[in-house]
Amino acid sequence: MESFPVYRLDRKKKTKIRIGTIVERRKGERGSNLVGLLRIVKKTFDSSEGDTLQVQAGNLWIDL
Repeated sequence: MESFPVYRLDRKKKTKIRIGTIVERRKGERGSNLVGLLRIVKKTFDSSEGDTLQVQAGNLWIDL
């Protein structure tokens, strides 16, 4: 299992707030594991239209 931290970006204050973690529980690669996790992050942590979410996957930062 691998976990990825999820952050909410506040563009006005220029800060990043950690709001949770998403856990990859699949044992094998299925081709679109990261895309599926990003959908879950968007569904779980998105609270308003103006929010920007950011997921850290290793050295990769993904904005949603």
